[in-house]
Amino acid sequence: MSSTKATPRFLPTLTEVVHPASPVVARASAEDRAQLVERVTQRAVAAVQEQLQATLQSLLDEHVQILAQRLQAETERVVRLAVSQALSEENASGS
Repeated sequence: MSSTKATPRFLPTLTEVVHPASPVVARASAEDRAQLVERVTQRAVAAVQEQLQATLQSLLDEHVQILAQRLQAETERVVRLAVSQALSEENASGS
C-alpha cells in the first residue's frame, strides 16, 4: 500500500528577495525601541501618578468628612455633659 501524493501543478514561488537588516539599522532600531519604551513609560508613570493622586484625594476627603462628623458629635456630647453638670451643681448649691 504505497500512497503517493501527486505534485501540485502550480507551486508558489518567491518573488521578493529580503535582505537582513544591516547592523547600523538594527542598532538604530534598538535605540528607537529604547526611546519608545522610555516615552511610553514616562506617559504611563504620569497617568498612574495622576490617578493615584486623584484616588488619594478622594479617600482623604472621605476620611476628613467622617472625622468632622465624629468631632461634631463628640463636641455636642461634651457640651451637653458640661451643661448638665453645671446645671446640677447650680441646683445643688442654690437649693
